[in-house]
Amino acid sequence: MSVASASTIRAMIAARPPDSPLVTVPDGSSWSSSSACEQFDTTDLQLTTARITQRDVIALVLPNGALSGLSLLSLLGSYACAPLNPRYTEAEYEFAFKDLHTSVLLSVPGFSPAAERAARSHGMALVEARLRPDAAGIELILREQGSVMARGLSNESGPQSEARTGSALLLHTSGTTARPKLVGLSERQLLHSARSVAGAIAIGEADCCLNVMPLFHIHGIVGALLASVVGGGSIFLTDGFDPFHFEGQLDASGCTWSTAVPSMYQAMLLRSRNRKDGRGMRSLRVMRSSSAPLPLSTAATLEARFGCHVINSYGMTEAAHQMASQPLEPLQRRVGTVGSSAGAEIAILCNGVVQRSAGGQGEVVVRGAGVIDHYLSPAPSNDATHVDGWFRTGDEGTLDTEGNLSLLGRLKEFINVAGEKVSPYEIEAALDQHPDVVQCVSFPVPDALRGERVCALAVVHPNGTGSADSATLRSFLRERLAAHKVPDKILLVDQLPVGPTGKLQRRLLADQLNLGTCCPDIDT
Repeated sequence: MSVASASTIRAMIAARPPDSPLVTVPDGSSWSSSSACEQFDTTDLQLTTARITQRDVIALVLPNGALSGLSLLSLLGSYACAPLNPRYTEAEYEFAFKDLHTSVLLSVPGFSPAAERAARSHGMALVEARLRPDAAGIELILREQGSVMARGLSNESGPQSEARTGSALLLHTSGTTARPKLVGLSERQLLHSARSVAGAIAIGEADCCLNVMPLFHIHGIVGALLASVVGGGSIFLTDGFDPFHFEGQLDASGCTWSTAVPSMYQAMLLRSRNRKDGRGMRSLRVMRSSSAPLPLSTAATLEARFGCHVINSYGMTEAAHQMASQPLEPLQRRVGTVGSSAGAEIAILCNGVVQRSAGGQGEVVVRGAGVIDHYLSPAPSNDATHVDGWFRTGDEGTLDTEGNLSLLGRLKEFINVAGEKVSPYEIEAALDQHPDVVQCVSFPVPDALRGERVCALAVVHPNGTGSADSATLRSFLRERLAAHKVPDKILLVDQLPVGPTGKLQRRLLADQLNLGTCCPDIDT
């Protein structure tokens, strides 16, 4: 059996040459395909000994790096995995464990006391994950049996519980405006999306991915980890993103590609040493961006600095990650788009009609082997998720004649200024053109008179022209945008308040910044 014909993660790894590198980490430790296959047998034996079966939902709360990567590779496809953010509060873990119907917590003792407390309150078994002293893999050791194990039975029965235990990966979507929705993805869906990533950037046996993405997020799990497996390459697992060491990690690892969110690339450009070319990085051939819009200036700066391809892609949890991607060949890319279909069919819902041709503006809809049929919870969230067999993404966009998708923003993130619908993406694209602006975000602030006002945050380069302040930036935008789109206030900040996955929650920024019901000190 070849890697290409294998239908499971374990089979793909088993089909690789035994001594082919699979995982490496900064301390020099590495794991080959053969050592991974040995790990599969060890994992199954250790979990069976702990009376954990494939009917248990296993929550993973682990530090980024070798432990989380090897755990996922060992478990995905054979067990229902629910990787969770280590920064959650106890209340957030309580919600997640209840909604996931988890019966096992896989973690490191003392790493997340909040997760351990929540797990004990749910009667879950506690299993310790640790690297073996001989660096040959990981060990899973039962610490506490728990009270809901029920010999492999989940703590709730019925169709919904069966759907959870029948999933390979369980993830909650970001709950920006409502309760987080639970997505269940099969191994087939995960591999379908991983193949689309590997195909889009031509991953081969000689390729190694520098992963800085958290492995509790679909981007890191599929776009980095599984894409490397599917392509027959390897992955360099860092402990997480560090803008000061990103370039050094590229140098030291000899990685050929990276994948990250735009804010990470921007932070790296702002804070790492001022290298003007790609010396020492001849191995790097592509930098992939996903999970948020990639500013044109950021892409251009990355390409000039590292001498590699920089491509934009489009994905979401509900489609097991990638749905569209720009091509590697620069001459084939349509600037300002996320490329064409790569993982899912794409259309536009315009005036209630699904259009696959160019011209209309409306909600982006998708369908395909990686796209979910429904959310596992809450049930009411499925009422309007599909139209004529297409999944509604909640993104506004347009298609051109060559099938390239341009995104205009989240439908719920459009800013309503006295009845005028304003796209935050359009404001950010214009503000990004200022030579001093490194990062920016626009967001709504409630206003009693106009409904909402536009405000923005900007990070400016410390070695820029020195002329960037709120007033001059607003004047800059007046030359490029209609008056109602120009932010009433632009606040200069040292860094944008992004979450652990690099995403911004625009609808929460006004509250986070204590801006109340209107922008204070409005510029005139």
